[in-house]
Parts: sequence; structure tokens; C-alpha cells
Amino acid sequence: IRLLGRLRSAGRDRVVASAMAPLGVVARAASRRPSVCASVAGSAWSRCMGHTRRQHAWSQQARGIRVLAIGNTIIDTVLTMERIPVDDKVWIDSKKAFVGGQGSNAAQGMARMGLSVSFLTRLGDDKDGQWARSTFERAGMDTSHCIVVPKALTMSACVTIGTKCMTRCCLMHKDASLFELDVTPHLASIDLSRFDVVYTDGHQTDLALPVARRAAARGMRIVADIEVLDDETRELFEVATDVVA
Repeated sequence: IRLLGRLRSAGRDRVVASAMAPLGVVARAASRRPSVCASVAGSAWSRCMGHTRRQHAWSQQARGIRVLAIGNTIIDTVLTMERIPVDDKVWIDSKKAFVGGQGSNAAQGMARMGLSVSFLTRLGDDKDGQWARSTFERAGMDTSHCIVVPKALTMSACVTIGTKCMTRCCLMHKDASLFELDVTPHLASIDLSRFDVVYTDGHQTDLALPVARRAAARGMRIVADIEVLDDETRELFEVATDVVA
């Protein structure tokens, strides 16, 4: 809410909440939709349900839209337990692994809703990177723009969830060598005429900003999902046609 207010204070009318922007909603995981409606849009539950029906109708019309999605891929290992210990040992209740990350979740969600999605992201040449790429391909996504960095580890996170204490902890790992590869030639090779929309999760702005600038020059639709406000995401905000906050 604070971020939404700060963006709106810039005098922009194109700042939208997910519940108000069809493509922004498609880019969100379905499990987050009710909380977005309630906390950001301020809608009653009945309005959320009405929006869901409208979104379903829109998603049928949106099939075939060509999206270049840009953002993080993070391999999430999720551990659940009743309480998260401090300086102690406990047996956990469950352990599951997912190909996650903000951009990855959005891209997979859009692909499953029938949009034609290409994903620009960084992957290591490790087993996690191979798993992520095969997961994207099984979802029907184009992985030709995934940048596989030699001798680097794919980003990962261990998420602990206390089911009774209702708390969580995210322990994240980012291999510095993943960001040492020169991506300029790869970005220059992207043919934006193949896409209708550019989506960015607001992360890895060294990938997103050059593409967004070119897309803006072409008059393309640019959807920016801004989680953290800094100088680079402010520039994304300036070139975006739609901002999800």
C-alpha cells in the first residue's frame, strides 16, 4: 500500500492494482488474487468474485497474446513445521521443491492460461537450471531467451513455514558469478516484433531496462510489477504502460 501511494504521488494515473488490470492479474499467481483484491483494490469479496468471472472471460480472449516475460528464476525448497526453532533441532512435517521466483511464477501462470510466453531469465548450468528449463518447456514456454551461465549456480531459496506460529523465514542464495556474464549480445538479439507485450517482475533490471526502453520506442505494452522502489525501478515505472504495485 505504501509503494502504491508513493507511485501515485508521482502524479501517474496508470498505476493499477492487480484486481484492476487484466494482464497484471494474469501475471499474478492465482493464490494471491483474493488478498490483492481485498488489500489493494479495497473490494468486497463479492466484487472479487465478480472480477474473477470477468478475468475468466478475458483470459479466453487473451489466448495467443505473445508475451516476453523478464525476471527471476529461484528454486524454492519449502519446509513446513509447527514452529520455527531457534538454536534447536526439529523434525519437519513436509519438504517440497518448486521452480519459483517472481518472474518465473508469472511466466508459468501466463503460459498455463494460454498466452504465448517467452522467458528471459538467468539460469546456472547446474541441475537446478536444467530442471527449471525443462519445467518451462513442459508449460509450453519458449526458453530460447533463457541465459544459461557456465559454472554458475541457479538462484535458490529455502523457505521455512511455521504452521502454528504463522511465521516464515526465507533464506536466499545468489551466486555472484551468475551476474558476471556479458548479456549485451543476447539482449541485442531479441526481436521485439515477435511480441505484443513485455512483462517484467521489476528484478534483474540489467535485463529488463534495455528491453523496456526498446519496447517503449516501438509503442509496445509494457507491464512492470514493481516490488522494490529504487532508481532503476523508477525508470521502469516511467517507461511502463501498466504498473502492478
